[in-house]
Amino acid sequence: MASDSEAHHTNMERTQKNRIARDNLKSVLSLRIQPITFRETAHLLFPETYPWPRPDEGNRKIGFGQCGLVYAVQNEPGVVVKVARPHFHDSLHADHVAHERVSKAFSARERTSESHCISRFYKDRGAIHVKLPRVLRLEFNDSATMAERSVRQKAQLKLHEPKVKLRLVAASSPGKPKMMANALYTSHIPPLSKHVRDALVELYCPVEKRDSVHADPANIDCLVRVYLGRRRRIGAPAPPNFALRNYNLHLDQMVDLGLPVVRLAAAMGEALADMHWGANVDAFDVEFVLGGPAPDPDSAPSRSGVRVADLWLLDFNLCSVFDVEKVHENGKLSELVDHLVYAYFANDPYYPRPTQDDGSGGRVGVVNVDLLVWNAFKKEYLGRSREIFRSQSDATWSRYEYLPAAFLDGCMEKQRGLPPGMDKITD
Repeated sequence: MASDSEAHHTNMERTQKNRIARDNLKSVLSLRIQPITFRETAHLLFPETYPWPRPDEGNRKIGFGQCGLVYAVQNEPGVVVKVARPHFHDSLHADHVAHERVSKAFSARERTSESHCISRFYKDRGAIHVKLPRVLRLEFNDSATMAERSVRQKAQLKLHEPKVKLRLVAASSPGKPKMMANALYTSHIPPLSKHVRDALVELYCPVEKRDSVHADPANIDCLVRVYLGRRRRIGAPAPPNFALRNYNLHLDQMVDLGLPVVRLAAAMGEALADMHWGANVDAFDVEFVLGGPAPDPDSAPSRSGVRVADLWLLDFNLCSVFDVEKVHENGKLSELVDHLVYAYFANDPYYPRPTQDDGSGGRVGVVNVDLLVWNAFKKEYLGRSREIFRSQSDATWSRYEYLPAAFLDGCMEKQRGLPPGMDKITD
């Protein structure tokens, strides 16, 4: 009898821990302004101080990717540096160029948007706008040997090749040797708090791995990838590795937690429109992640509340830049649209996947979340694109107004041609 009682008590404890974990994730990852009047939420609002590397520690690695390694910079709190891997030094220059263009496009929206399309559609539920790390500086290594080795190695690798020749911004002036970038400095995306990390482990980490995950200092650099275009496969085994760096949060998990998937989709639609038509960047292989709040002197904690997390955009090192006018002059606008569709599906499934099926099967009251997030994404992409073209000139608007809709139609057509369950193309 005692054993039954102990088992019941253990189950009660597990249920309570599970409920607290869900509440914590929903409170933080909803991206709403959190009230600071309740003691029970105070631990969510003021996370622990980030352990920046001390002078005697040197730079500390906090992330990595195909093209480079990311370090927290010694003696520069709030600054990170991306260091190019061998033979990828030119990718940092591409990263810098695209990042700067997207930053200007985001700033232009904030300054000139008359109606703030996303705020108009979702004002009553709280608009989400994607944040961007600040570009601080780019360091170069002018080495002809390095340049030649980079070109030679790159020719041997199967990298992304645009299907339309996009006009890249020149790396150096004509007649001057190309400067190979080897370090890109940006502001740090704050990681999510310990309470979020603990909640993710409680809900999603296999029991036998929890102690090692909690003990791994690398997991303090916790960012959550927002996969609105992918659900976990039912009955699939747990992944062999569990890490909190770039944890993949799928649509079914977000729905289960009650996160604002429609507003997240709208924010992505707005951001992609800014990338395409404000910055003329193809957005190839960019990432959308949930992280800590963006530093903002205008949103300091007050009696009303404080923001505890934000949706961030990063990683532009595989992006291409294009010139719409040049593409038009060359008669290749349809090829540009095809290329943007290709980039959309070659990326990890952050964006919603196109759908027209309402999923109800004729049943009343059945809601298809996939359709909701796609429609929100589509509405914001079209609305923001319209604002961008109209802010330029009447001639620009009349000439290119069809391109955003053509891109979305291309996405619909591409999705219809993919095998069921396929959410990313690899060729």
